[in-house]
Amino acid sequence: IHGLASTVMEQQQQQQGNSNGLLSSSSSMIRYMALNTIHHGMAHAMLFGSYETIKRAILGVWTTTDDSIGTPAHTNNSRTYHLLTFGLAGGLAGQGQHLVSHVLEEAFGLSEFSSTYSPKLDPSSVWRRLTLPPLRPLLLAFPPSAIGFIAFEYGKQFGTP
Repeated sequence: IHGLASTVMEQQQQQQGNSNGLLSSSSSMIRYMALNTIHHGMAHAMLFGSYETIKRAILGVWTTTDDSIGTPAHTNNSRTYHLLTFGLAGGLAGQGQHLVSHVLEEAFGLSEFSSTYSPKLDPSSVWRRLTLPPLRPLLLAFPPSAIGFIAFEYGKQFGTP
């Protein structure tokens, strides 16, 4: 839904600000909507999939046993470890989402939408267009995502009895 709403809003802004009608044809609009939906879907899959994978991997390491009878390690500080786990996994997942989103925008030609939308999906043009995102925005993706996933994990406690 987010991808489709974003597509429609961007298309409306483009039509209002562009008199030559780059997206006036319905086939161009449909193609843009499909690429934008794939872009958003893959970025969100990266966000939530990597969060769960990283979270489970870290919790698996931190919940190893201290002795042969299976007493979990770190039982006294489990809240702190969970908080750090949720924050670290969420922040890294946010950075992964930012990276995937940037690369897909470049590959699909969506980052050039405001000036000229004409994605060329042949492999040679895609590889020439790909660039890594600047380091600063990539690093800045960590804190809000970490906070969001911490809130998500602790907010689940209020929704379940």
